[in-house]
Amino acid sequence: MNQRIVSFIFYVRGVIWAFTLGGAILLKHFLGGSTSMSLFITGSVIVALMEIFRIYTAGYLRGKQPVAKIQAQYLCSSGPFAYLRNPLYVANMIRGIGVCIAINEWYAYALFIVINAWVFSIIIPYEEKFLEETFGEDYRQYQAATRRFIPRQRPYQTDTTVIPSYRASLLTELHTILFLGFLLAMTYIWFLK
Repeated sequence: MNQRIVSFIFYVRGVIWAFTLGGAILLKHFLGGSTSMSLFITGSVIVALMEIFRIYTAGYLRGKQPVAKIQAQYLCSSGPFAYLRNPLYVANMIRGIGVCIAINEWYAYALFIVINAWVFSIIIPYEEKFLEETFGEDYRQYQAATRRFIPRQRPYQTDTTVIPSYRASLLTELHTILFLGFLLAMTYIWFLK
């Protein structure tokens, strides 16, 4: 795939995620339907837990989540990154499933999973290539010892210690927290009968 297209998809990955979930909610609103309080609460709790996990995880990147382009001052293999290479993407996927549970429509799951699988299939190899070019053998060793999405039982051992910055990560997640709150509020208002 063309490098410019891959770079653009990386740049707008959050917007794609937002439009997918927002679009599913709007589609349900126009088609009609409802959800139960138990599904709404279950989905909302999953969303909240995954957002807390994202704030915790992003703290190990010192609160910096590269939005515009891939960048890295160091290879992060501490905290959740010691167990798997893509904890933020795993949290994104589970958090999105939480919204789908709250919405309670089959097409929300299908739309979210298909579009995210497509986006991940493009941006993860792009990130991995960058990290390998930037950190060389250190990244190759880390990559060989950890999996993309399934955590290892014991943490990856590294000499590097990262002191997380949760305040910075909370600030970078603030817009997402507000957007998720809006999605869940619309789900509550429109679909709980």
